[in-house]
Amino acid sequence: MVSPRWRLLLIAVALLSCATCSRSPAPSRLPRNASPSVRYVGARSCLGCHRDIGATYAATGMGRAFYPLDATTAVEDFTKDNRVELRADGIIYEMSSGGGGYLMRQSVLDENGATLAVASEKILFVVGSGNHSRSYLTGANGYLYQMPICWYPGKPGWDLCPGYELRNRFFTREADGSCLFCHNARMPLVAGTTNRYDAASIPHGIDCERCHGPGELHAARWANPPPTPPETDDTIVNPMKLPAGRRIHVCLQCHLGDADASERVQRSGTDLMDFRPGEPLTDFVDAMTYDPPMEDRFALGGQGDRLLLSRCWRESGGAIDCLTCHDPHVTVYAADRPADRYRVACLTCHASHPCSMPEADRLRSSPADDCVSCHMRRNEPADQRFTTFTDHWIRRRLSSPSSPKATHRASLDLVPIFRAAHDGYGGVEPEINLARAFIVKRTSSLEGEAIPWSRPEGLLRFALARDPGSAESWYLLGKTALARADTAEAIGDLREALGRDPRHHHARANLAAALLATGRAAEAEPLLRESVREAPSDPSGPSDLSRALVLMGRESEAREILEGAILDHPDNPTLLGNLGLLHARTGRHEEAVTCLRRAGALDPSAVEIWKAIASSLLALDRRPDAAGPARRALRLHPSDPDLRALLDRALAGAPKVAPRAGQRIDSKS
Repeated sequence: MVSPRWRLLLIAVALLSCATCSRSPAPSRLPRNASPSVRYVGARSCLGCHRDIGATYAATGMGRAFYPLDATTAVEDFTKDNRVELRADGIIYEMSSGGGGYLMRQSVLDENGATLAVASEKILFVVGSGNHSRSYLTGANGYLYQMPICWYPGKPGWDLCPGYELRNRFFTREADGSCLFCHNARMPLVAGTTNRYDAASIPHGIDCERCHGPGELHAARWANPPPTPPETDDTIVNPMKLPAGRRIHVCLQCHLGDADASERVQRSGTDLMDFRPGEPLTDFVDAMTYDPPMEDRFALGGQGDRLLLSRCWRESGGAIDCLTCHDPHVTVYAADRPADRYRVACLTCHASHPCSMPEADRLRSSPADDCVSCHMRRNEPADQRFTTFTDHWIRRRLSSPSSPKATHRASLDLVPIFRAAHDGYGGVEPEINLARAFIVKRTSSLEGEAIPWSRPEGLLRFALARDPGSAESWYLLGKTALARADTAEAIGDLREALGRDPRHHHARANLAAALLATGRAAEAEPLLRESVREAPSDPSGPSDLSRALVLMGRESEAREILEGAILDHPDNPTLLGNLGLLHARTGRHEEAVTCLRRAGALDPSAVEIWKAIASSLLALDRRPDAAGPARRALRLHPSDPDLRALLDRALAGAPKVAPRAGQRIDSKS
């Protein structure tokens, strides 16, 4: 029997309108602007009629989610306390501003503190409202990459971006479509690329059409207003008028996917950019999460994940959702927001059941009888440091605030968040989607390393027993075999995938990589050339193709391919590193050192780069200069006897002078 304390009305409440006691009827059809033929027109087309709403929305976190960094948007301190020193890693970051714009400089040091190389990258865009943090994008030729240092207003100051304290990606993390889908309005990718955008059409902030759908029909209708306005305008989506349970899908576009616990798997043959408000998100995304959930650990972007755990959500049939408490057109940080705003929302269902908080605690709460302080805890998210955030899992408060908090999961089992939709997918898609989620978690997080490979492989073999022709199942089995370093098995599985789907680009690229790993360059070459033809802007294609050509003794062809790719990707450390290694292989050591230092400045963790720099400097009889890169390589792999021998060679006969602290080779020079 449901306790009166938890009995909920089966309604959704909008704080800007009166609550009703009837659930929204299911629509007989999708909104007219859900059709793929209806065009997006941009926020400017909306502001002529909706200027007041546009003005308040511009101050929200969504409205300020993405913009260029310039004098009008800068809030950070670029003049003092603008250094982040990672002494254990031998890296220093400095943020500065001046005639060249806003820069982030990454200096790589040897163990004596001498500067080995520097990469200075221009900050192009800010990602994030600054309520909790501001991260930054850099790039060239339309390619965008996340930068390693963020600004935290709660600290306040600079520090590593979330996750970078566990694994520093330097300037190499692609700002791909899945990332920027939730951090900006529509940014279609250049065809055949993963992180290249048309610089002339990049919007600034999430706009009206993300929640209301494409506005072409609506703008056309109201360009010449009808004499009698229609009671219901079916040319645009009003999320409040969507049925209970479907309304939240508009918000879950971006607020589903707890980075600490969940994984969003895009359904085969779909593109999330094609999602239109009013459609079920589950037509595009199959989301998984760890089960059971952790009581006190959640990620910043997982508001939807946590709300869906709430009894309020479950027992209301989905009528209690984001719009119950939030007006998306007004910032939650508005100075004139009523102090009891959220309490009022709770009382629409719980007015007949007074607060049971002890009187002493109630007197300390602000405002009195504040429901959120007990039932929606605030904590530091697992993926965001230096801030506190509201956990959207609504539940009874703990018996004691000092109760011990679990730090490890009881299980790493993954389950679908929307079980009915997941089970309703046809064929073997449910098994493939779940296997993919396990693979991503297994390979992308320290916690996930405890997931046994047998878990996704069992699902994939079950799928193949039902559908032996599933190219995706064979491909994912090949990926897991590669991750387990079983190259022979991977080659067999990937050949099976490519045989069933000759256009499977990822199967082809991974098969070529597996063949290269076993020295079978001649077999890999045609596969790699096809991959480059299909995705000419993907730097991994020319990188691997150049390696194959070098193994076959065709160095001049390899050099030409790398130099062409570097014109398109001037700051790609893999391409630069491969070209430097090729220069060294062919005795062009001066060119090798220049190229390799640029690569090492951009990716200081690549031990082979520093080893090659030291070796080329020794070949040029520059022993004092070789010692620093040799120390850097040994620092990265301290147990490698070859690197110890390399350092000994560099130190042998070298004059005993102090290191030239501050010696700098800028990767942009």
